[in-house]
Amino acid sequence: MFVQEAKRALSASERVLERTRAAARGELGKVRLAYTFAIAYETLPALLGALAEDAPEVLQHLHRPDQPGHEPAVTNLRPARSCRGAT
Repeated sequence: MFVQEAKRALSASERVLERTRAAARGELGKVRLAYTFAIAYETLPALLGALAEDAPEVLQHLHRPDQPGHEPAVTNLRPARSCRGAT
């Protein structure tokens, strides 16, 4: 009985460790993006598709600046610590 519980606890800690590493690599978490119509039909779908392919565990939250309530989404943004793949 004790051995089975220990194995379950070890397995759970390994899952937590892997999810923590995934978050550190930018593969887990949330992306909040305010966009304009200028990118809505070509650039935005390509960007979101690439993100979904590279990091399917990342949640995408989109905000259109012309919609009510966008101000908090834009003014509360903080600079990213890193931008993977940015040129």
